Amino acid sequence: MRVSAAVCGSLGAAVLIAIAGCSPQQAGAVAVVGDDRLTHDEVRSEIQDLSETLPDGMDLTEEDRTAIAAGTVGGWVAERLLDAIAEDDGIDVSQDALDAKVDELGGPQALAANGIGPDSVDEFAKFQILMTAMLPADEEAQLQAEVESQVREQGTLQGLDGDELEEFVEFNMQQLWPQTRGQEVQQRISTRVEEQMDVTDVDVSGRYGVFDEQTLGMHQGASASTTAGWDPDEAVDTGNPFEDMMELQGASGE
Repeated sequence: MRVSAAVCGSLGAAVLIAIAGCSPQQAGAVAVVGDDRLTHDEVRSEIQDLSETLPDGMDLTEEDRTAIAAGTVGGWVAERLLDAIAEDDGIDVSQDALDAKVDELGGPQALAANGIGPDSVDEFAKFQILMTAMLPADEEAQLQAEVESQVREQGTLQGLDGDELEEFVEFNMQQLWPQTRGQEVQQRISTRVEEQMDVTDVDVSGRYGVFDEQTLGMHQGASASTTAGWDPDEAVDTGNPFEDMMELQGASGE
């Protein structure tokens, strides 16, 4: 899985220290989800791959490397949990389904024009499929109608009617609806991820932060998803990958 620099925030240093605090049964792993393991070497390879794409004269700082490392770990954990949800819910995220979604969104070139690089296309398409599944069209239409009704009521209370009221509703829905829809989808996905974590063993090295099911990213603090054998004192913060995804979705015109 490729993780773009946009998904990684600025962080503190020290993530690239060898994972000496792992429990014996997970030696060499920085994260474990069910039977899947992410190794320290895979994280380092991700950083190396990204560094080789930089223009001449540009280098990754230790802070950049820390951000990429934590973003890679968080993205890896989130992807496996979302794949498990898709399987449990019967959501088709096969390569054919991903290719069809990319075509629906305008193709790789259109996505690239909106900042979604080739390495992120499948991940973005999968997220779009899951979003649609979490908020079906009929439920989305009902929620949108409820929001529009509230906006219209506000305009009416302000004494607006006719064309002025319609302009008020249109303007405010353009501002309010994407945010409301995003919050609703985020809450639904977060709830499903929490449910999935209840039935899936998720262990993350505290050196990379703590996986947060609400944001699908890494942050500082304590969590049941942090293995006790790992040192949680060197936690880092990668921001909110979910918000980055929603911003990309907005840029794509969805």
